[in-house]
Amino acid sequence: MQVQRIQNNGYTPQFKSWGRVVYHNIPSKADYAVKHRNTTSFFRRDMDWPALTKFLVDKYKDVSKVNTYCYGCSNGAEPYSLLIQLYSRWPELVANKFMPIIAKDYDAEAIKVAKAGIVPIEEEELAVVKAVADNREERFLDYVEKTDFGEYLLTGNVWKMRYNKGYANKMDFSVADIRNDYKNIAPENSVVFARNFLPYLNTPDLFELLRHLGEQMKQNSCLIIGAFDETDLMSKREIDIEKLLNNAGFIKADDYLKYVYTKH
Repeated sequence: MQVQRIQNNGYTPQFKSWGRVVYHNIPSKADYAVKHRNTTSFFRRDMDWPALTKFLVDKYKDVSKVNTYCYGCSNGAEPYSLLIQLYSRWPELVANKFMPIIAKDYDAEAIKVAKAGIVPIEEEELAVVKAVADNREERFLDYVEKTDFGEYLLTGNVWKMRYNKGYANKMDFSVADIRNDYKNIAPENSVVFARNFLPYLNTPDLFELLRHLGEQMKQNSCLIIGAFDETDLMSKREIDIEKLLNNAGFIKADDYLKYVYTKH
């Protein structure tokens, strides 16, 4: 499998891996290695998950079905964070309206891991999962054990966990690239997570994607980005993400939830 080094106006992103190092298809992997672009974690700290889910539950209280998408889902940690937060804090009837979460990543290997459901989790992340689940994590996790992922993990000993298969029908994992898959987003009552990968897109692709999302998503829809999408990596390229989103018809939902944009 090849991973191409991305150049954006002289800036080359560095990729951190959740599970492996991918090498260019060259005779000696020592010649050049690039860490894979799958940086993820459970309950990623750039989002206030309780506030986010409350916002979504309140916004869609009169809607019977919400179309929920998570692009760049990697090994499934982020969509499962949403699932765990919803089912731990809200009645099942309320949580069910956001299911299934349609989770997609352009990397087939990441989707393979997500579907298998056996993923590494750092001890600090596991503590957060337990806290959110009120120490009933077995509801969501079939098992958790200390292990060594060896070559598949950069950090050595971690916990290994498997998603509870009882929630398998709440997730729909597939391979897709948002740059052309945006047209499969339902126009109405949609929540789209497109978090922490926008700087990896070259400038024309980024402009085109946000324009397409603005055209595809109608009123009563939300687009959720991440802290990495608004870092100085963008300002170095003279890109103002908020302005681009405003031009596409999105406005910040709340000053506190600064990465959540609604369609107006």
